[in-house]
Amino acid sequence: MASEISNRLVLEAALTELHEVGPSQLRLRRVAKRANVSIGLISDHFGDREGLITAAVLYRIDQLMLNLFGPILDISDEEALTVQRLDQFERELIAPDFWQEAHAARQEYLQLHSYLMTNKGALVKLDESRQEVRKLILAKAQLFVDNGLTVPGVTAVTLVRVLFGVLYGQVFFDDQAGLEIVPDEWAFSLQLVLRSVFRPSAPAVL
Repeated sequence: MASEISNRLVLEAALTELHEVGPSQLRLRRVAKRANVSIGLISDHFGDREGLITAAVLYRIDQLMLNLFGPILDISDEEALTVQRLDQFERELIAPDFWQEAHAARQEYLQLHSYLMTNKGALVKLDESRQEVRKLILAKAQLFVDNGLTVPGVTAVTLVRVLFGVLYGQVFFDDQAGLEIVPDEWAFSLQLVLRSVFRPSAPAVL
C-alpha cells in the first residue's frame, strides 16, 4: 500500500513537471523533491527519465478516459437499471459542468499523447491500457441492453460507439469548427443523439 501511494505521488509530481516545463526539461531530482521521495525509489520503479514520463502520461490518460466516461462507469454492476436511472444518466451527460470538463480533458489528452508519439513501446502500452478501459465501458453498456433500455438492434458495442461520438466527437467538432459551447444547444443536440439508441418510452430530459 505504501509503495502504491509513493508511486502515485511520483506520477502526480511528474505530471506537474510536464505541465510546467515540458518533457525535455523534466528532471528526476525535482520530481523526487515534489513527491518527497528519493531519486533511488523513482529509478527502482520507473527506470530512467523517459520511463517516468511514459508512466506518468499513461497514468493520466487512463484518468482522463475514465473521467470522460464517468457517468456510465459510475453505474453499479449490481444495479437494476430503470427508466428513472436512465433519466439520471442522461442528465449527467448533458450537465454543462461535465461538458466543460470534457472539453478540457480532450485538450490535455492531445498534449499528453504528443509526448508518446516517438516512443513505440509507450504507444503499445497506451493501446493496451485503452483496451482495458474499453472492456470496462462495454460491460457497463451491456447493462443498459440487458435491462431493455436500448432500442431494438442496439448492442453494447453500438451504444459505446454512439457515446464515444457524443463524448469525444462533438468536443472535437466544436474545436475544429471554432464553435462556442452553448450549454442549452449542446444539451439538446446530445439528447437527440441519445434518443437514437435509448428506449423511446423513456421520459424527456429537457
